[in-house]
This record gives sequence, C-alpha cells and structure tokens, in this order.
Amino acid sequence: MTVQQDRSLETSTGLRWDDRYAQYLIAMGHLCASAELARLRVEAITAHGDRISGLVAPTRAERRDHLADTGFPRTLQIGDALVALDDVVQLTIHPPPPDGSSPGR
Repeated sequence: MTVQQDRSLETSTGLRWDDRYAQYLIAMGHLCASAELARLRVEAITAHGDRISGLVAPTRAERRDHLADTGFPRTLQIGDALVALDDVVQLTIHPPPPDGSSPGR
C-alpha cells in the first residue's frame, strides 16, 4: 500500500498523511479486529482527550466508508460509542479476565 506523500489532508490530530501515519492506522485496525475476534476490551484515547473503553463491535462498512486505502472503516464502535479511527491517538488492548468470564461492554 502506498499513500501519497504530498496529500494536503491533515488528520484531527494535526498529522499529515504519509506512509508512517497510514501504517499507524492499519496497525490500529488490525488490533481492533483481533480484539473483536477474541472479545477483548480496548481503550481508545482521542485527540480531544476522551477515553472510550469497551468491546469492539463488528463493523460492516461499504468500501466508500473505508479510511483512505487502509481497508479499515472510518469509524469503529467501541462499547456504545462511535470512534473515528483517525481521531485515536492511543489504543490499549486488555487481557481477558483471569476467571474466563465475559468482559461485558
């Protein structure tokens, strides 16, 4: 995948699109997909300082709703909140509960 270096698009975090930023988005997309599959809790911190935690809900986005050429949707549902992938500045995945119980929302 190649993202053009001269894109004028800036993200909500003030970063310009380049290959490194695109790779960051792809890594977050993969992490969320894995967390969804394993039903692991995640916590996202947005550029505005919001902390959103919960399970990643299944996402079925049309191709036009994907973020640039990353192959991942523009928004993810974490718990009850919709989060723009390019607004996330930190993403944490939590291990399953030691007793094997369901993590809930």
